[in-house]
Amino acid sequence: MDSSIEHAKVVTLPNILNQWPWRRRLSEHFQDAKAESTAWVEAFRPFRGRALQSFRKCDFSLLASLTYSPREKELIRLGCDLMNLFFVFDEYTDVEDRDGVQVIHQKIQDIFMNPGDLPPRKENCVFAVARDFWRHARAQVPEDASCLQHFLDTWTEYTAAVVQEADDRAKKRYRSFDDYMKIRRNTAGGGPTLALIEFGLDLPEEVYYHPVISSLREKAEILIVLVNDIYSYIMEKSRGLATHNGVEILIHERHITLQNAMDWLGDYCNEIAEAFLADMKSVPSWGADVDTRVFLYIDGLGQWVRGIDDWHFESARYFGSEAAIVKQTRVATITPPSRGYVTLSRKTGQGSS
Repeated sequence: MDSSIEHAKVVTLPNILNQWPWRRRLSEHFQDAKAESTAWVEAFRPFRGRALQSFRKCDFSLLASLTYSPREKELIRLGCDLMNLFFVFDEYTDVEDRDGVQVIHQKIQDIFMNPGDLPPRKENCVFAVARDFWRHARAQVPEDASCLQHFLDTWTEYTAAVVQEADDRAKKRYRSFDDYMKIRRNTAGGGPTLALIEFGLDLPEEVYYHPVISSLREKAEILIVLVNDIYSYIMEKSRGLATHNGVEILIHERHITLQNAMDWLGDYCNEIAEAFLADMKSVPSWGADVDTRVFLYIDGLGQWVRGIDDWHFESARYFGSEAAIVKQTRVATITPPSRGYVTLSRKTGQGSS
């Protein structure tokens, strides 16, 4: 019944995170960080014409300023840059097959592993954006900071999973929901996203890898996935990308309607949220100084989940001009087929609108 969306005109979005203790919080540095990051990313000309206007409406700096909001300006700005890098990467890989994404994946890996290498005279914008982001990130912390390695490790997992996503998309492969979630946790970019929270906190490795902290991080990653899958489904379906969305997976696997799939995913999201809050009660103590930093880290995880929920209704990316109404009513209208922001020339690798 995977065609059920074609017969529905509206869908009711599930109520999620109602008991989440974190509330909307916008960084006081939003406007400054946005202006700086916007000028930075647009200097690479990732999109042109109408595509650029649509990209601006998504407001990825707002996402960073809602999610990293408890932190200092330098981290907010770095978060804005990362969100812009993510979505440039996302748009450019969405139009590629497995081999094309593999090339992009490997090239960015080389850039991150060899930051001192000089860039070529003419460089595809997605590589140039990645190179400059990594320069900014490395400048914020000591060169031996564990957060840099955590970012690299999770970025590798993220981009490798996007390669698999491209293969699934090309082959129209539907995974089981459990198998899908194993990949989706990485394609959502939750690992490198949450690694940025560590910057400036200098968490000891024994803290980072402690079972309770690892569990909190894992559940935050899952919540990021579920929130995005629920709210992004209509847009992704219109663009032919829904084979990598939990809503579509459930429709296909369980032969249920779109509304049933939305409701089930909403219940699952709330279950994970309750489990996250339960884990918080088991966080051990490592002494006053470390505990303060652990609190900031966990607070960052919680704020990220709240912030990404808020952003879906404050950006025009998913619900356009109706976002505020959709947030209030929870009723979203099914949209006609659409396209992304870029196409890629196989010969030049350059983006166009």
